[in-house]
Formats: sequence, structure tokens, C-alpha cells
Amino acid sequence: MTPIAGRYQLLDAPRPGTPQRARDLETAQTVLLRDVPLPREGEPVLAHARAACGISHPSLVTLFDVVLLPGWRVLLAYEYLPAAQTIAQMSAGQPLHPRRAAAVVIEVADAVAELHAHEVAHGGVSQAAVLVTMKGKAKLDRVGDPTVASYAATPAQDLVALGNLLADLGGRAGPAGKGCSMRRHAMMLMTWAATVTIATAAQAGGRARVEVSQAPRQVTAGKAFDLAIKVVPDF
Repeated sequence: MTPIAGRYQLLDAPRPGTPQRARDLETAQTVLLRDVPLPREGEPVLAHARAACGISHPSLVTLFDVVLLPGWRVLLAYEYLPAAQTIAQMSAGQPLHPRRAAAVVIEVADAVAELHAHEVAHGGVSQAAVLVTMKGKAKLDRVGDPTVASYAATPAQDLVALGNLLADLGGRAGPAGKGCSMRRHAMMLMTWAATVTIATAAQAGGRARVEVSQAPRQVTAGKAFDLAIKVVPDF
């Protein structure tokens, strides 16, 4: 079989629409290939993906290569993680223990901070974009993938997505406080505030900071909390 883009030799039978394992003939490593449609905003999407290429971090699935294919498609070559599952698959839709949820999001936030240090926003932080390895390590996936991540996303939007991820993993409280106890909800929000601090430590090369404030609001059964996030230039 002819290598894809002259470089990637498939290791499995081709399955349209499914990520494929391949051998990178230039580096002799196994990679995961994603062949995805390119949106009509082609150049900015490619620029965003290429800016993310090669960024390495223990909590980030590395994007090694971006190749423009015929038919207005793009090939993305990612680090291959054997037997990894998305966090949604691993949890089977059930809330995680608050400490586990916080640990996962802090790992993801660390990866987000690394992207921001390179002036790249992820734009698609969610349960579908977080993998868990066989050893239980959480890694942020799909950076540069236009089917998941927005090329026009901002660092502030990534931070909001981190907070939503934490709430989703731990069990988001409903209108009557259902889904998590008040103590658990407050713990998650306080952890989120700490996570935001981690994620923005390197944002824009230190040219911005995030101010987080917590204010109680009344709900049907007791109290809940809202976090207000403000990105402040710091020149």
C-alpha cells in the first residue's frame, strides 16, 4: 500500500471516518491519523493546527504533523496512545469522585497552560477531548482538529471550558441542587479557581491575568455559587 502523504504507512485496514494507526516512515514511530474535512475558513484553520504542531507536554496528546489533502481535507498525525479511552467512555456517563474530577481537570489545565504559553488556544476542551491512558493519566486530545476545536477560540474561552469540564465530570448541580451536594459543589468551584490560576500562569507570555471572584446565589434548595471570570491585561 502506498504511504499516505509519502510518509505514513497504515497498520490497519482502511476504515473511512475512523482514526487509523500508521507507521511514520521518517521517525519510525506509531502515530494516529485523523483525516477530517477542512472548513471553508481553510487558511486560518490550517494555521491554527500548524501552530499547535510539536507542542509537547505530559498532559497533551502531541500533534506531530498537518497535511493538506486533495478534496479539501486535512490529515492530522497525533501521538498514539494504546488502549486510551475518552474520559466520557471511562466514566460511562457517571459522575467522578470530586477529587478525581479535580485531578483530571488540573492535568488538562496544565496542558492548556502549555498551549497558551505558545499563543495557541485549544477551543474544544470537553469530555470528548480528554483521553485517559492505561495508567490513569489524563491527556488533552484533538488540538488543531477543526471538527472538535475552534481555530478562533480565545484563552478565556478555554478557561470557561475548563470550569464546565469540572462541573460535568463531578456532576453538575441542577436547579434544585441535584447532582451533587452543596459541600461537593463548593469544593469543585474552589478547585476550579485554583485550576484557572494554573491554566493562566503562562497565558499570553504573562501579558494577562485572570481575576476570579465567587458570589453566592440563592437556588430552590439552599445555596449555590457562581464564579465570575475576568481577563485583565497586565502590561
